[in-house]
Amino acid sequence: MSGPVFMRRTGLRVLALAVAAALAAGCASGPVARSVELFPADAGIPASIRTIAVLPSPSPERFAPDVAGELEVALAAVRVAGRPYFQVVDRRQIGHVLREIRLSESGHTDPAQAARAGQLLGAQALVQVQIVQHDLRAQPVLAQRLVCVQREPRSDRRAQPVPDRCLKTEWQPTRCTLQTAHVQLRVRLVETSSGRVVAAHDLPGLAEQTVCPGDTVVALHGHELLQRARAQAVQDARLALAPSYRPVYRPLLSAWPAGNATAARQSHERALAFAAVGSMEPACALWGDALQQAEGRTPATLHNLGVCAELDGRLQQALSLHRQAERQLTAPDRTIAQAIARVTAALSAGQP
Repeated sequence: MSGPVFMRRTGLRVLALAVAAALAAGCASGPVARSVELFPADAGIPASIRTIAVLPSPSPERFAPDVAGELEVALAAVRVAGRPYFQVVDRRQIGHVLREIRLSESGHTDPAQAARAGQLLGAQALVQVQIVQHDLRAQPVLAQRLVCVQREPRSDRRAQPVPDRCLKTEWQPTRCTLQTAHVQLRVRLVETSSGRVVAAHDLPGLAEQTVCPGDTVVALHGHELLQRARAQAVQDARLALAPSYRPVYRPLLSAWPAGNATAARQSHERALAFAAVGSMEPACALWGDALQQAEGRTPATLHNLGVCAELDGRLQQALSLHRQAERQLTAPDRTIAQAIARVTAALSAGQP
């Protein structure tokens, strides 16, 4: 079979968030509380910028893809609370204005030009995107492939040969070709009122596939592989320039003190069952009940209630509950320590 296609994303907070989420889920001693939360633009762009114009890409002619159009579509699709986040200026209007003021496509950072363009377009910011790398490479590699080493010849009733049946297979190194698509976008956001560049990023995108003799799955064409790599870079640009909803995973504790078989433990176990299927509201209510019962003040109860408070945005209360959970411990617990660090960082960042 043809090898899978991998797309890599580097830079920005996307990779850090993905790794943190994976580690959080992997380190949890029980299920996790899953939520989808709104994150600001990675570039720290002022939230007041809502009307934008995506300028034509000044890429060389050999770069046929309309990456500016792809980014414009991605930004126009951003929705927050069910409503479009950006108002994107029509591309036909942009072209008319650029011709009118003779604004160079390769340099829009002159304050006077940016202010003039913004005034004519009614845009608070200009978005520039340029392809600085867009190539496909191939190199020989050895890859493990499942090879049939013993076959049974077969024929039909008319003694006509039919495909052999494989009796035994082995994994063997095979000479294959690794195809890699490299794309890099240069993205800038220019505030039209001041001509100031408020965000600038070089965003790489990469997609690859391994093609071996005898593969039964049709390999992607080179332009398709490049399109996948470019889509990753465009997505990174979209995350850099606009807020986005992203999954957040907070580990819960399942351990309960040995010998403690009270009603509080039953409430805790029922809460874990609800949390395991994503029903956090009844789970939090049950942990609240457990805390009021005899022997219910355990690290698990306090920590999990702290997570409930995080989900509700009550960070001061969450920090207090996590610290109370830590004081109940007889040995350090990584999940609780990470929760305290997480909430402390959120409070330091100015969240309520």
